Order: sequence, then C-alpha cells, then structure tokens
Amino acid sequence: KKALTKAQQHFEKQRFDDAREEAQKALQAMEVSAEAEAILEAIDLKLRKKQRGGKRLLWLISLALLGSIAAAWMYYNQFSAEQSAWSQAQSTGSFSAYQSFLQKYPQGKFATDAREALKALNDKDESLWQSAIHPPEKANLERYLLAMEAAGGIHTEDAKWLIDSLDFDFAVKEQNPVALENYVKNHPTGTYIASARKLMATL
Repeated sequence: KKALTKAQQHFEKQRFDDAREEAQKALQAMEVSAEAEAILEAIDLKLRKKQRGGKRLLWLISLALLGSIAAAWMYYNQFSAEQSAWSQAQSTGSFSAYQSFLQKYPQGKFATDAREALKALNDKDESLWQSAIHPPEKANLERYLLAMEAAGGIHTEDAKWLIDSLDFDFAVKEQNPVALENYVKNHPTGTYIASARKLMATL
C-alpha cells in the first residue's frame, strides 16, 4: 500500500523514475501483480504521451492509474481478510471453524483447502470413534474425547453417555457405597444419578 501510494505521489509530481521504482516495489511485495503491472504500464503510457505532448490521453491514463491503485487496494484488503480468516480457522481446527470459513468464502482462495481440512477432520473423527466403540471401553472413549471434543467431534455426546453408563455399571457391580459415591462425584448430572443415590441409601 505504501509503495503504491508513493508511486502515485511521484507520478503526480512527474517524477517518473521514482514512480516506476515504487511501483516495482509494490509488484515484488504484493500478490496483486496484475494491478502493479497495470501501474507500470500506465507510467510507460504517460511517459510516451508526455513526449507527444497529448494532455487528453495523460488525463485518461491518470484515471486509469487511480483505478488500478483502487482495484489493487480493494483486492489486497479482501485477500488480507480472507487470509486472516483462514489462519484463524486453521488455528482453531474445529468443524465449526472450517464451516464458518466456507460460509463466508465459498469461492475463496482457500476454499478448497478448507473443504479438504473438513473432510480430513471428519475422517479422523469417524476413525477414532470406531476404535472407541470396538470394544466400547472407557479408555478408548476417553481417548476419543481427548482428541475430538475441542474440535466439535460428531460423537462427543455419545462418548460421554457411554462413559457415564460404564461408570454406573461398574459402581452397581461393586455393590459398594464408595463406588457409587465416586460415580455421583464424577457424574453430578449423569443419566443414572438418581438411581445411584437411591442404591447408596439402600446399601
């Protein structure tokens, strides 16, 4: 942006060598090469027209130059916003983050990457879930939650419910008030909390 601004300032003061240098800097620094090249082309056209002494074409080229700079700036702003959103989605690495990115930039530069990341996350979720329930052991389910809960895993609630059930079954088999007390402590809002307390009182 600074290079493009300086190029325009030099251009208006008819310091064409300096304007060309700044435009070339912009071409190297920004990914909007088409706009930067348009500025250089406008400078060349202006120089040629100046040599011929045509004022009308100079005015038109000035407008074209301003339009090119405005287009470059708009493109750069849009690209920067999308790149920032993509970096945030990657940093979060969750289903909702990638889905939100795609809703905002469905045809963006990183849309394909976002869809691939979403598919990879879904494949990982399903693979870990199948491992967790074959067999449905507490350690396997906890491993699934550790890997996928923060990412918004599809089977998160199912995993929590199965752990709740396994802990309650264990406490019942123990027929021990201490085991039931541990269940109540570890699952204060568990599915079987009422049954656990009733059995504790009975024992």
